[in-house]
Amino acid sequence: MPGRLRASHQTGHRLARRPCNHLRRRGLRERCLDPKDSADNARFAGPIIAPLSARVVSCRARRTLGRQQLQPAQLRFPILRPHTHTICSPVAIAPSRRTSLSGEQMTTAFTIPGSPPLLMRSPRLDSRICTVLLLFGGAALGAAVGTGDRLAAYGMFLYPLLYLASRCRIDTLSALAYYGLASRSLLSAANNYHWAGPPHPTAIVLWASLAFLNALPWTVLFHPRHQGLSTVGIVLVTTSPPLGFFNPLNPLNACGMWFPGSRWIGIAILPIVIFLTREKNVLLALSFLAGCTLVTHLTFKPPVLDPRIYAARTHFDLPIGDLRSLSVLPTEDLELQRIAQEHPKSIVILPESVIPVWIPTYEKRWSVLFAQLAKTQTALLIGTTAPIPNTDANVNILLSRGYSEHLSYVQRLPIPIGMWFPFDTTHGFPLRLSYPSAIRLWGHTVGILTCYEQDIPWIVLKTLARDPVALIAPSNIRWANGTAVPAIQHNNAQSWADLWSLPLYEAVNQ
Repeated sequence: MPGRLRASHQTGHRLARRPCNHLRRRGLRERCLDPKDSADNARFAGPIIAPLSARVVSCRARRTLGRQQLQPAQLRFPILRPHTHTICSPVAIAPSRRTSLSGEQMTTAFTIPGSPPLLMRSPRLDSRICTVLLLFGGAALGAAVGTGDRLAAYGMFLYPLLYLASRCRIDTLSALAYYGLASRSLLSAANNYHWAGPPHPTAIVLWASLAFLNALPWTVLFHPRHQGLSTVGIVLVTTSPPLGFFNPLNPLNACGMWFPGSRWIGIAILPIVIFLTREKNVLLALSFLAGCTLVTHLTFKPPVLDPRIYAARTHFDLPIGDLRSLSVLPTEDLELQRIAQEHPKSIVILPESVIPVWIPTYEKRWSVLFAQLAKTQTALLIGTTAPIPNTDANVNILLSRGYSEHLSYVQRLPIPIGMWFPFDTTHGFPLRLSYPSAIRLWGHTVGILTCYEQDIPWIVLKTLARDPVALIAPSNIRWANGTAVPAIQHNNAQSWADLWSLPLYEAVNQ
């Protein structure tokens, strides 16, 4: 009997004959574990994903390695048929695998030569427990953001980081919980806008539709293997038209709170933090986020408001709906004229739609006031609406009169459903996205954000790209009194102004 077989009998082991010539002739490059070795692998806690690739060892190499039949069973196969990663210690037994259905992660188990091979699961929570925690986390974050509190508004930036903890598609339902509770004030605001009394079924449908529409990309575009890249893509999708027009709770709205004065760099920090959280480790991402926040807050210098610019705040109970047949409001007219005359040599900004509709009659009635304002070097910005000829539609405008150029800013994005009816250009307030995003006032470029435009990053960024020296934000949120809508809108507008270190002038009718 050959020496190698005799040695194997002496050690109590049996080796199947697999000559090297036989492997070369048959072209076999892999071999499976011997069934008789199953007892040695009883502690292997998982399926064999793929057999290790075989390697032909020459006779000279076998003599150099020694008589391998004297080795323990655990080391016999890796040395006689060495793999690239099994030559040195520790030995990799099974490759990594991630499953999107069960939400469990299987990682490579390492073993020291002489110990039985083990496949250990990563110490992670059960998938159902993780799903419940994510749902509660999204709901809690949305409930905080929906209050309109300035400190709670920081949470808009944090939801993408919470979303990165999702391990399967069921976990992404946290987006629905987040947007549903964060936009709950829309339920009362929409009911006040169109109806009175208890919540109308249509208002409930509008609120549920908005929450579902904003949460849909977070579920559809979920990718477990490239979650960092998919999360950044989701932020881009929910910021760009058309979905971006329905998302006033965009995480970019909070960049100015976290990184004031950083401009475009502050927007780029969000995808960087997402990639660090997903691809590197959470501690590094949190350290980077804390460092950027600390540096920007220490170097930020709040802009000084110009005393020559006065933003009026009124409390007119203006009607809502078709304004063409509206009669003249003499009491409100007298109050507005008084406000304009009390601030000479300045720019007076009146709230949105404070004059319900601008008709030739108003131009004649106010002509005397406009002449007086020109003499006192006072510019007047009037928020009103103008009808579109040959249609039942209107445009929301900001007129410039008095000691300034005669021009008008047209609102580009009215409130969806309430003012702008998608796919209908003959009723309501149609989109005017191609209109200018800023005006020239006293030789300076001034950005205008009318009401709902303050909540939409796409519209705000187009205005900030014009490099304005100030932001003017007229709005009419009388219909949303008693809800968190005015506070959320103010937080968004102030955040964008802080991100660009610009003074913000808010003229509000509330």
